[in-house]
Amino acid sequence: METASPSFALQLQAIGIANGYSYDLANVRRKPSVKLALRIFRETGRKLGKLEGLTDDEIAVLAKAHG
Repeated sequence: METASPSFALQLQAIGIANGYSYDLANVRRKPSVKLALRIFRETGRKLGKLEGLTDDEIAVLAKAHG
C-alpha cells in the first residue's frame, strides 16, 4: 500500500477533519462516508472512498442526490 504524503493529511485537517482521522483517510486505512467524500472532493479535488473511479459528471449527480 502506498503511503500518502503528510501534506494531504494536513489539507484534510485544514478543512476541519480531526488529526488522527485525517491521517487514516490520507493513508487509506479508513474510507469516508459519501457525504464526507463529497466534501473532501469539493475542497481538495481528491477522490476518496465511494468516489474513487467515478467521473466528475458522476460525482456531480451523486452530490445533487445527497444535497
